[in-house]
Amino acid sequence: MKLKIFAILTALFLCASVLPVAAATVKVSFDAGANGIDVTGTVPEATKGGDDLLLLVEDEEGKGILSAVTKSEYKDGEVVYTFDKQIMSAELLSGTYTVTVSGRSFEAPAQTTFPYTNPIMVYNALKDLYDNMADGKTVSELWGSFNTNAEALGLDATYSIALTTDDGKATFAALLKTVERNLPADYTHSLEVAAEIEKVKAAARKASGGAAFVEIADSADFEAWYVEFYEEFGYNDGTEESDVTPKLISVKSREAFVRRIVAANGTLDLDKIKDVLYGSTLLAIIETGTDTEVQKIFENYSGYFPGINMGAYNVLSDLKKATVIGALSEETFDTLEAAADEFDKQVEKASKPSEGGSSQNNGSNKGSGGNMYLPVSAEEDKTETKVFSDMGETPWAEDAVYFLYERGIVNGRTENSYAPEAFVTRAEFVKMVMVAMGDTEVQTSTKFKDVATDAWYAPYVAAAAELGIVTGDENGNFNPEAQISREDMATILHRTIQGGKAVEAPEFSDSAEISDYAKVAVDFFAEKGVINGLGDGSFGPKKSATRAETAVMLYRLMRAEK
Repeated sequence: MKLKIFAILTALFLCASVLPVAAATVKVSFDAGANGIDVTGTVPEATKGGDDLLLLVEDEEGKGILSAVTKSEYKDGEVVYTFDKQIMSAELLSGTYTVTVSGRSFEAPAQTTFPYTNPIMVYNALKDLYDNMADGKTVSELWGSFNTNAEALGLDATYSIALTTDDGKATFAALLKTVERNLPADYTHSLEVAAEIEKVKAAARKASGGAAFVEIADSADFEAWYVEFYEEFGYNDGTEESDVTPKLISVKSREAFVRRIVAANGTLDLDKIKDVLYGSTLLAIIETGTDTEVQKIFENYSGYFPGINMGAYNVLSDLKKATVIGALSEETFDTLEAAADEFDKQVEKASKPSEGGSSQNNGSNKGSGGNMYLPVSAEEDKTETKVFSDMGETPWAEDAVYFLYERGIVNGRTENSYAPEAFVTRAEFVKMVMVAMGDTEVQTSTKFKDVATDAWYAPYVAAAAELGIVTGDENGNFNPEAQISREDMATILHRTIQGGKAVEAPEFSDSAEISDYAKVAVDFFAEKGVINGLGDGSFGPKKSATRAETAVMLYRLMRAEK
């Protein structure tokens, strides 16, 4: 009845235009401590006060929820008005409300809107959430309370996600509980309540990011998480030398990285998430990177590998360091601890004196003197090691691959894959040759323009160049990343053992295509049975050599009689 009376009065005020009209203003201030509003305004063109004014407050559906009357007054040269503080009902929902002030002297009703957040409901929502953070409350209870009270606390979609796994919900709950809770005595302590809500928002944001990390299922999920949370979570170390972020960026789309992120489970806090991120980055590079990249991982980020013995590694020669890194490169490790353990084993192995067949060379002699020949008995020639699952298509290379694998001359591309059909680079082949020769100690600098001293293959190329095994091209380049051809493979091996000339070499259908510099080598090894044709009577001198072909040629050479 009261609202109807004020509505009638409003209509009368609007219809009665006997007095001069003026444009009025209205201002609304919310007092959270009192849960009330203060409404004030001016009538700029009026010359006197004393008019009756009507206040009406409506919700978003146009339903009146408050009304009041007051009189305008002339004060300090202008006509102003002030309504008594209007107390909002404790049952009112938060939302946008409309305030209208009308009077006979108004040209039109003065109207504005204001956002209203019910402080009593907000306080009760905060209290309920805090109650469900207490010890003894389940993850389900906390998650339910958060979703129930999120709207009242102003937690929009930025702070909530649709969690589908128990680990995700547990991580969310654990991170949300990190907020330092100081619940005020009641809703009237509005500033304290507001401060608590800001703390909840910050904790909820981290909780959402942590839970989203645990529920990453593929590379697209990780990319979305990275864009949304990585920088915000402060995982950048801030120093160029130790910051893993650039490395992470380089591998975050690789299967080896994403696989480890997806495998992360359990309840993770922010430090554990960082451990997973950094560990996945370093292990992915070891598994998929080049020897140079792997070397930099161990040397520049050794602090991330628990208990690693860098002291013993640092005193090794460059060639022995490269041997250690070569043994670790492309290996698959589940943990940084496992990688560190294998690193230490390889360092210990490299630290032992070489046995038989190795020679120290100061570079004054050219050629190896034939020390690649390793006569072995029939028993030694056989191996029970069958670690690679992809040798089925190249059974003719299996004995050779395992023979060289057991002697550390070749490694698999992964723990159980050799990739026999993959091509071999010039750098990779020279490494195989030099490892087969033994420990040749030389400096890492070379005459080649394209071989950096810190490249993983630099010690091997330097040793080979010092011995006259490799010479490079007319531009002074070695072309380490180029695939090695079958004729170049034969040439390098021929120089290595200081091979002679063939007496009666078999003729290939494409012998005319063999380069002049390689013909002696090809004929020599063809006569010795170290190399064969391709099955169609041709040799394929310009074809790239595969990992299987390379292994077979080294195997035959190392088993041949001098």
